[in-house]
Amino acid sequence: MLISENMNNAINAQIGREFGASLQYVQIATYFDGEALPKMAEFFYRQADEEREHAMKFVHYVIDAGGEVHIPP
Repeated sequence: MLISENMNNAINAQIGREFGASLQYVQIATYFDGEALPKMAEFFYRQADEEREHAMKFVHYVIDAGGEVHIPP
């Protein structure tokens, strides 16, 4: 493994935060969709995608470093 166990655990925690932020942005976007504010909804859907992209970069980093990905609940 190219990363320490502590680093692996810290990155896994960050992966959970990134996915959590993505879900929060989806929730906000759906609110704006329901209020007939499509531009606001679009903005928050893009933010959700960006957070998911961040999470996936961490996922791939851990895999490439020989670590184990454990996404927290």
